[in-house]
Amino acid sequence: RHEPIGCRDEYTRQLLSAAGIDTYLSGCLTTTFENKYGPRTDDIYFADVLFRVPGWSTSARTPREFLKAIISGDLMKMSTRNRLLSELFSPDIIERAKVISHYHPARHSEKERFAVAECLLEKYATARLVVTSRLHCALPCLAFGTPVIFVDYGFRNEYDTCRLNGVTKLFNTIQIDSNENISANFNMNGKITSSMAVINPDTFKDQASALRETCRNFINEVPAAV
Repeated sequence: RHEPIGCRDEYTRQLLSAAGIDTYLSGCLTTTFENKYGPRTDDIYFADVLFRVPGWSTSARTPREFLKAIISGDLMKMSTRNRLLSELFSPDIIERAKVISHYHPARHSEKERFAVAECLLEKYATARLVVTSRLHCALPCLAFGTPVIFVDYGFRNEYDTCRLNGVTKLFNTIQIDSNENISANFNMNGKITSSMAVINPDTFKDQASALRETCRNFINEVPAAV
């Protein structure tokens, strides 16, 4: 009775449509964020870039994860991340970028998690450039007007790849296939430098505007609390 159902990605839309449900591609609510934060800074952030590639920070978070990295052979793959980064980015931007992560211990309370999320959003909203492999970093950056580059690599299982279907075209995306061949949907002109002017595609704007209107109409239709 709530049809049509809005879907963030093409995979979800096709899945529901195959079941006879009326659907449309709505996009993600994070693209409707308004920039309520301070002025633009000169900060460049690398937010979980290539986080699917084994690295010391992810494989040594706990003794158990370190042991798993040894058994799985991931410990031997840790050089892959640095090598790929050096192929994509010039030394000046690698040295200058501030490295941040969406990973935080599960023991954090809900209040603490919201505070962390707010802090991350402020960083993204005021940054000069953000490079990430996280959808929910790249999508808010679009809304904030922050130049963002999405690095798509290491997403092997269906759960990961289906989430990207129809979404990565909204960004400046660098695609690295299983053979480590590099391609991009924008003109990289060689390695990316800190002085490179990155301009986001604006194809998300109509979708985001329609989503805002849908949400406003829904809220206005809800009876006021007595």
